[in-house]
Amino acid sequence: MATKNRVSIPYAELLQRCDRVLSLFHRDADVFADYGLNEAFATAFSEKIELFRDTDTDRYWEGQQMMATKAKDDARKALEELLAGFRFRAKLALGEKSARFRLYGFGPFSKHKDPGIVRHAQSVVRAASNMLADLSPRGIDQAYLDDIQGAYQQLDMAIDDAEAARGTRQAKTVDRRNLAAGLYTSLGEICNIGKRHWRTLNEAHYEEYVLFGDRIVSESASE
Repeated sequence: MATKNRVSIPYAELLQRCDRVLSLFHRDADVFADYGLNEAFATAFSEKIELFRDTDTDRYWEGQQMMATKAKDDARKALEELLAGFRFRAKLALGEKSARFRLYGFGPFSKHKDPGIVRHAQSVVRAASNMLADLSPRGIDQAYLDDIQGAYQQLDMAIDDAEAARGTRQAKTVDRRNLAAGLYTSLGEICNIGKRHWRTLNEAHYEEYVLFGDRIVSESASE
């Protein structure tokens, strides 16, 4: 289940704060141990920091999605060009007003969504395979139909790839958001404990936890 994005600071700043607060945790280990946060907690916190640091950003996954979408768009353009060529040649071979030409159901390619133009191309190839004797004088042969088939198969795969890239980006964004939320919560807990302990004992230490806990909304006990 996705964690609600309640991190109120940029992710890069979150990492910087976590690095600094982890060093404060080690310095004040005895303090945190008294509140039930031991070295195992610090180790887990450190591992989460590194995991988050090594996680690809949404910009990376957006780039992957954009490349997949461009590949799909390029595949569609190639298929449309082949179909446009077929339409022109078939019109010459069969006659624009003929029932056999109208069988292909040509219209503006823009009326088709991506899966729709794949299905349209499939029907064109099926219908044309029974008319090659009439179409071949205008340059439509089996090799021409094979090119159309290869193009619509390429588009069909590209559609799947683009959809997979979109889903992957969404999933990775949620994963990264959840990691950030976990760090954010731990950061808030550590800073709240640090502030509570040092507020009357050491002003400099107290201010460190105030600084790195600024704008952190923690679910742990308040001061």
